[in-house]
Amino acid sequence: HYPLRRQRQMCIRDRYGDQKANINNMHYSAPLFILFLFSQVWADCPNPTTAKVDPVRYQGVWYEIATTPLSRDFIERDCYCTHANYSIIDTQDINVLNRCNLGSVTGQRDEIQGKARIPDLSQPGKLEVTFGGPYAPYWIINLDEDYQWAVIYSCESVLGVRIEFAWVLARNNTIDDTLYNKLLSYLNSETGYDTTYVTKTAQLGCDYRNRKVSISAQ
Repeated sequence: HYPLRRQRQMCIRDRYGDQKANINNMHYSAPLFILFLFSQVWADCPNPTTAKVDPVRYQGVWYEIATTPLSRDFIERDCYCTHANYSIIDTQDINVLNRCNLGSVTGQRDEIQGKARIPDLSQPGKLEVTFGGPYAPYWIINLDEDYQWAVIYSCESVLGVRIEFAWVLARNNTIDDTLYNKLLSYLNSETGYDTTYVTKTAQLGCDYRNRKVSISAQ
């Protein structure tokens, strides 16, 4: 499901939900990354309404249904079967464990431990997440009343460039196309994000068992 990782890692999901989050493990060229940044929107970040969230009900496993290019191509490159497990520490702090299979749906598992916090308890849908670096936004902007799916958004303005991440998360590793398209429409209407860039995460045929683990350095 993350949360959104420039040395401020995120999984992410996500940050945000579910993401393999260590920039040290990313395989990309600097010129490509710079070109991608300047293809982003030159503007301040939007301020979408966040969901009313009960952190106790939110904890547990969430599967990454889809994510955005910065997450997919730089933070979670070569990741399949991405999912995250959230567990309550106290009223403001949450443990985040992001996992994925490297290279294929049956590949070696990679995982990273992070932490989320709720800075303002009156707005529990506005979280911040870290995987060893600075905290980054993890905003739950849409949430099923039964906590079966969620839409996560993260945005920071860096030198006037809007750096955005988004995730669609679910308790099951798939959702139907009607619901998926509805959630993308909501993401677009609330944030203005061009959802044609959103792509689904490989989850079919995944081996979620405890395989040999590669721990991402923090």
